[in-house]
Amino acid sequence: YGLALEMDYAAAMDWYRKSADQGHAFALSFIGDLHYRGHGVPKDYSKALEWYLLAAKQGLSWAHYNVGLLYLHGQGVPKDEGVALEWFHKAISFRGTDSRDQLFMGVLYLEGLGIPQDYSKAHEWFLKSARQGLPEAQVRIAYLYRAGYGISQDLSEAMKWFHKAADQLLPDAQLNIGLMYFMGYGVPKHYSIANDWCIKASRE
Repeated sequence: YGLALEMDYAAAMDWYRKSADQGHAFALSFIGDLHYRGHGVPKDYSKALEWYLLAAKQGLSWAHYNVGLLYLHGQGVPKDEGVALEWFHKAISFRGTDSRDQLFMGVLYLEGLGIPQDYSKAHEWFLKSARQGLPEAQVRIAYLYRAGYGISQDLSEAMKWFHKAADQLLPDAQLNIGLMYFMGYGVPKHYSIANDWCIKASRE
């Protein structure tokens, strides 16, 4: 059963090359993927980079991310977090309204990957993503409000964003609501309610 689903990577490479010859950006990127993973060809990060760059020149946002990741991890190129960040920004310029892209940019600023750590900019990117309903961004916004990183501490706002994420059944958010009630952060201490939220989190 499993063998029947295995891809013939050599045939896939032929197909992608035909499409790439016609200038299809996705085909160029897929060929890069095959070289990156060593599927049907020897693993070669430098060749993967060549194909990703060709796809990026045609405006494929995901190819920009892949180039950035190669620089971030030093695969096929000298490791350079600053250059990686430039490529991530280019990707955002093509897909600036994508909530997961915005979340990713927020993480870069939050963790200081390739750039000085900047909680304020992290908040800006997380907020863009959170307003589109991404729970992973909503919970990060809540963390920033609770800690007062990059913004004024606001426990009510923290609870509001934890609830938005919890409504989408994110266990991390549910657990943190329980913690807020247990510690009395922004709400009266209430051990019973805290326990209820912890139980909800454990069930997800």
